[in-house]
Amino acid sequence: MKLTHGVRLAMSLAGLGLLPSGLLLAQSDPPEPGVIYACYIPASGTVYRIKADGVGDECRAYHIEFSFNVAGEQGPPGPQGPPGSAADIEAEVAARTAADVTLQNNIDAEQAARQAADVMLQSNIDAVTGTPGPPGVSGYEIVQLGFPVPPAPPAIPGAPVFPVTFTLDCPAGKVAIGGGHAGSIGSATQSRPTTGGAGWVVSWVTNDPAPSTLTISAVCANAS
Repeated sequence: MKLTHGVRLAMSLAGLGLLPSGLLLAQSDPPEPGVIYACYIPASGTVYRIKADGVGDECRAYHIEFSFNVAGEQGPPGPQGPPGSAADIEAEVAARTAADVTLQNNIDAEQAARQAADVMLQSNIDAVTGTPGPPGVSGYEIVQLGFPVPPAPPAIPGAPVFPVTFTLDCPAGKVAIGGGHAGSIGSATQSRPTTGGAGWVVSWVTNDPAPSTLTISAVCANAS
């Protein structure tokens, strides 16, 4: 409790019955934070609060104002405790080691879960977009050429009919990846890529007694 010298003297005089009649001892100091203000009643030895919410700021006549701090002064430090035992230290080390292991296990589990999520996400992306296909052909080109077909010889009963073979080459560095033909009267005994694939070959048998034209088409692309 924090009391002024004057307050202490007044309280001593009041306790001894030496306080003059009609003397006003109440003091009115501005309130300070963290301080409790009260008034002492010498006649009854009781106190009451002032300078707080819901109460007045002044002591009544013949009452003595005093104050004290909410928090007292810090006491001296206590004695140092005894050192922990080896068993306590080992138990603490074991507990911390177990906590570290648990933490690492949680980290590993989180990483594994994220990796699994990444794999699933990539699978979903692949399912939507599909895996890239092989490279397409380059240098795509259609080549056409008309070949003159001689008239068919007079038919001789029992004599074999020999076809006429025509070959259409692709441009240099290209191969035939497809082909076909078109003629007036007759039929093809073969229509295929040439040996080595550098062109298209057609063998044609005509029944037309007049000269005609056989058009061969080859679909060509770069060899590599």
